[in-house]
Amino acid sequence: MFALIGGVMPFLNLSGNAFSSPEHQAELGGSLTTWSTEFLTFLSIVPEWVWGVLIIGTFIFLLYEIKRRKNKERNNRPDSEQGTHGNCH
Repeated sequence: MFALIGGVMPFLNLSGNAFSSPEHQAELGGSLTTWSTEFLTFLSIVPEWVWGVLIIGTFIFLLYEIKRRKNKERNNRPDSEQGTHGNCH
């Protein structure tokens, strides 16, 4: 909300309409409040345990991806960087 209002203020200033900015801020704030309330009401039909599973699942997925990418980078390094010196038989 603050970013949107922060973007509207320079526009109002450049358009020469900065004197009416409190009214625009109030209208914008009211619209955002209405929208967010309706959105959260819509989301409230989802049980809390589902949100918990989704949040925990997201973090597990992110950790898995980080570990997978590190392993992939480690396996893609040339032999000289891995500490092996070729076949020493």
